[in-house]
Amino acid sequence: MRAFISTTVLITIVCCFSSSGGAQTGQIIVYSDTSSTTNWPGPCAIFAGHGEYIEIYVVHDNAHGVKGSSFKLGEMSGLILIYTYESSQFAKTGDASTGVTIDYGGCSSGSFLILSVVYGIFDAPTCSSLDVLPHQNSATGNVEIINCADNVVAGEWYGVIFNPHDPCDPWCWGIAPVHETSWGRVKALYE
Repeated sequence: MRAFISTTVLITIVCCFSSSGGAQTGQIIVYSDTSSTTNWPGPCAIFAGHGEYIEIYVVHDNAHGVKGSSFKLGEMSGLILIYTYESSQFAKTGDASTGVTIDYGGCSSGSFLILSVVYGIFDAPTCSSLDVLPHQNSATGNVEIINCADNVVAGEWYGVIFNPHDPCDPWCWGIAPVHETSWGRVKALYE
């Protein structure tokens, strides 16, 4: 019985620590506004066309114990952007077009803006996107996040959709606002 309990506790500890490792690094997300809200058209969608200038915001979201990241931003599905300039509150090498490595200046947690980039739009077809891609010099072939133990881990990411239309609804459109109510109020809607 004692061996069974010890083995169970050991398996539980190993499972908990191994399954949470990747999730704790958070995600690199491209947003269309600084508030990262779900107001129409949502933080993950941009309605824009030829000749317009846009500023996008790259956020390290839901980070737990990270020191930096390495990635590039790439146009997909016919999107053609003209890189203008970028800024960051952190020390960085490179640029978002070819590959940027950002040093957060210490071990950080939470959700925080890591980069803003201004583009001119040359062409933005329906359902085109600006995605987070691996840095051109990535040793792992992934978007990389450096954790506080100086380990490089593969990072999760979400891009921004240009001129979305069915069937390419952006990932954030699945978020439905929730309002506190009572059964009586719900029932009254159908009477």
